[in-house]
Amino acid sequence: MRQSRRKILRAVAMASEEEAEIAKLQAADDYSYTPPPPLSPPQLEKRYYCAVCYLPAITRCSRCKAVRYW
Repeated sequence: MRQSRRKILRAVAMASEEEAEIAKLQAADDYSYTPPPPLSPPQLEKRYYCAVCYLPAITRCSRCKAVRYW
């Protein structure tokens, strides 16, 4: 009778230790800091230049009216 009671008490003690360890780990997870993911690098603005006079141009060169760009 005493041996079975000791086994039960030992099992209860082990279970409570496991529960305490789980609670400790969960509390540590709640307080841990995870930095946000890094931002993507800024996109470089693609600059177009006139193939004739090399001025910056968007759709059509205002100086020589050329339409081909680099």
